[in-house]
Amino acid sequence: MLLFLKCYLLVLSISTVIGAPYETESSLRAGFGKADITGPIGAIPIQGYLLFSQLANGIHTRLYARACIMGDATNRVVYISADAWGISGFALENAIRIVSNPLYTIKNVMVSATHTHSTPSGTMETFLYSSNALGKVQGQREALQNGIAKAILLAHQNFEEHRAVTATVEVGQVLGASRNRSPQAYIANPETERAKYDADVDRSITTLTFRDETSGIARAVFSWFPVHGTSFSKKYHYVTGDNKGFASYIWEKEEAERGNTEFIAAFGQSNAGDVTPNTSDPTCLDSGLPCDSSSASCPDKYGIPQNGMCVAKGPGGDNENESAKIIGTASARAAQATSAGNGGRKLSGPVQFRHVFVDMSNVEIQFNGGKASTCTPVL
Repeated sequence: MLLFLKCYLLVLSISTVIGAPYETESSLRAGFGKADITGPIGAIPIQGYLLFSQLANGIHTRLYARACIMGDATNRVVYISADAWGISGFALENAIRIVSNPLYTIKNVMVSATHTHSTPSGTMETFLYSSNALGKVQGQREALQNGIAKAILLAHQNFEEHRAVTATVEVGQVLGASRNRSPQAYIANPETERAKYDADVDRSITTLTFRDETSGIARAVFSWFPVHGTSFSKKYHYVTGDNKGFASYIWEKEEAERGNTEFIAAFGQSNAGDVTPNTSDPTCLDSGLPCDSSSASCPDKYGIPQNGMCVAKGPGGDNENESAKIIGTASARAAQATSAGNGGRKLSGPVQFRHVFVDMSNVEIQFNGGKASTCTPVL
């Protein structure tokens, strides 16, 4: 089996005059849509930790796909942020097939999962990623791909209403909501590399805000902050959008209460590789003492290292729901602050996109003065 990497590049031309008034001819058109992707729940294994024993017994927050279409009459790009652990290429291709519109193809539709670890398993065609569900679960992948398709269709309908928007992008910071889960590995980076940054995690939050060009009312916000969707542990038995789902929930709820019922707030994932929401130092469950930092293990009564006893907690301590709420609220407030500011860069059209398939089973790499190549993956 060959592994292919899909690479996407979305390009928006950026206004060079910060705060300059928008000209009618350079106005950007956009449309937005939101659809439920939750699917069936009862006694279905939860995806993130791939445990047979972690069965979904209910819903903490429903899961959604939030779509944005930008462009003009014939040239468009689509971005979807989905409350999911991951999105398979098969599900994306099926969603595009359901949309059945030549304007939207595998080349200009990009979907990103928030990587919440508390979604139903059984949506991936690769067996390893659905192993605790023993493969595909009837209705799960359908709910995911149908919801993504519906979000695109709603965004298309919204786009065709020809409501011009202003778009601004701004960068802020979220503090106290993330931690490097492998500081020992980070310290191994060259000092010259580490000197480029003020922390061992990226705390920046980038917010893209769309406002109605006439009324100035916010229509949608797409925000990116790197933090894993693991506020809820393997002990949790409810489906949830985790901290990013809560950030979307709180902002959309507040706007709805102001009468802005069509507003969409998407909190997409970014460079969250080693970024955990568990902000405390890891300790041993049995003793409360710090874990062995090199192996993330805890010794038993004979001093033999044991795995599975070393845990870190979020800002809510033992209350995982509170941790998700704290981090989600911090993300939402930071995005709101950047969205409300006047220092953002104004964006205008046109939009462009690039798409390429890369065969990752045969890539030449150089290291230690020599050459090697990747091989066929085992998944």
